[in-house]
Amino acid sequence: MRRSNSNAGGHETTAAVWAAVSGLTIGEAWLRRDEPKPPAVVERIQAALTQMERGAPFAYATGRIGFRELDLMIDSRALIPRPETEGLVDLVLAHAQGGVVADVGTGSGCIALALATEGRFERVIAVERSRDATALARENVALVQPRTPVEIREGDLLAPLAGSRFRAIVANPPYLTEDE
Repeated sequence: MRRSNSNAGGHETTAAVWAAVSGLTIGEAWLRRDEPKPPAVVERIQAALTQMERGAPFAYATGRIGFRELDLMIDSRALIPRPETEGLVDLVLAHAQGGVVADVGTGSGCIALALATEGRFERVIAVERSRDATALARENVALVQPRTPVEIREGDLLAPLAGSRFRAIVANPPYLTEDE
């Protein structure tokens, strides 16, 4: 991937990276592409482009991921949410409202936060066994500040949910085969 802005692809890539690292929309970044950027932003853009040249996915390079209506932080502590995960949120929202819902294997917290911001639940509990991913999910809860409380619990699968009742329990485990 080229860093040169001498072609449209270079402008598009740089605008997308600039948008991601500075919290702008792609349109805003594109319209403001020729404006001077603060040195700290230029450094983050260059670092992200370098990571992408080395094969890092866009989301990891920029540290941001769009998920439904949310703009979340993402890094190697959690997997990048897959597009079909957004459809899973649609299913839960269509079939379960009210009460408490749980997201098992929350990773970045994307499902839990989408349910908390788009649904009508009393509370959302997010479970994650990875201490690092748990920290990222907590950072995203602090970033989003959803109107519905999101509680992050560290532990394996359903163990942290023992003794509680839920309107729905959702999980989107990675890398499963069709048979699984």
